[in-house]
Amino acid sequence: LFCSHCGGCARSIDCRIDEDVVILGHVLDEERSNSLKTLAYLYTQYGGYERALDKEKEEDDFDNYLNIPEKVLREYAIMDAIVTRKVWENLMNHMRYLDKKYPNDKFDGNTLEKYYYFRNIPATNMYSKMEYTGVCVNKDKLDDLRVRINEEIDNVKNRLADAFGVAKKVSGFGGGEGFDWSSKQSVGKLLEERGWECLGRNLANTYKVGDDQMQRWARVHPEAKDLSYLSSLLTLSNGFVGDNPIGGLEYGTKGWSQYIRYHEEDGTYRMHCNFKPMMADSGRSKCDSPNMQNVPTHSKWAEEVKKCVCTPNDDDYLIATQDYSALQTRLASVDIPSYENDPLCHVLNDVNADLHSATAYLSFYKGKEVEVMEVEVEQDGKTYHFLGGEMVKTQRGKIPAKDLEETDTLIV
Repeated sequence: LFCSHCGGCARSIDCRIDEDVVILGHVLDEERSNSLKTLAYLYTQYGGYERALDKEKEEDDFDNYLNIPEKVLREYAIMDAIVTRKVWENLMNHMRYLDKKYPNDKFDGNTLEKYYYFRNIPATNMYSKMEYTGVCVNKDKLDDLRVRINEEIDNVKNRLADAFGVAKKVSGFGGGEGFDWSSKQSVGKLLEERGWECLGRNLANTYKVGDDQMQRWARVHPEAKDLSYLSSLLTLSNGFVGDNPIGGLEYGTKGWSQYIRYHEEDGTYRMHCNFKPMMADSGRSKCDSPNMQNVPTHSKWAEEVKKCVCTPNDDDYLIATQDYSALQTRLASVDIPSYENDPLCHVLNDVNADLHSATAYLSFYKGKEVEVMEVEVEQDGKTYHFLGGEMVKTQRGKIPAKDLEETDTLIV
């Protein structure tokens, strides 16, 4: 099966992808656009074959492909298949030319073609199954969380309105929305009017109000903490929790709510995100609609967002978390033929090793004479040993061990 990476084929659990021209293009050059449109210009004489379709889609009343004339769709579908095949043929010729002209001297046989077929294509098939299966969501939890986060947003907005003396949101008939706290320009203008010090201006010539500015303002302006808190709440609301369907729509228009679909076969709600296997410049995978590789982690509300992701059946499934330590570097160390003579590779192959300490030692201390101060402290019948520069907690706060005095009391 040939794939131009439109995402449609990934919706079938029985689908097997043997070729993917977008991923193949990315293997050859990760710094350019590798969409089929771009590749058609680069590798065939059919660049722009989709113009008639795009022209129809630009019409104001376009809402789905069923409204596009059949003649346009038919011609596009035929050319799409032809162009995909021609692009693949020329990409393969290009790849084999590069493998022949620039052989891998260090690892004989590890060619671009081998990388494509034995790494990228298997990953593509695995991610296709993940897309089709989807991510289960506890919709009741998500709906409840949406209500509570919106209430918290209103509470924080009201606190800020009181602090700055601006209009509050008024519910009910004829009520106003109050000050627009979601507008960075409006907030920047307000802070300038209230005499807050300038920590930089944006292109609109208003105060910058990013995280860096808020952290510095928080030292002298307590309201800055609420502004930062509100920003994080709005991010969770718009980017993850989403909104309720309005105007007769079946789904929301923000966050996860726009991607959730009901599955009648098992009564679950799922999101079918779009993966782009190994398509980042670094070789890592991308994900969107929604991005399930960027689920929030920190803060109480972020934890509750994560709890909305569930299993199809809690009696048969568990959700587990795995976190690898320096995985890529460890895998690379295994592939180095002479790793037996490399001290860093020895560290990487020891699962209990502290990679950062070993790196610091090899970089700065190996083969050098250094003077190490040790501090011994006796307290309550116990003996404690510290390095001179090590920070220890006392009744005076945290101080270096070398600065300890006899009157100090360790807090352990």
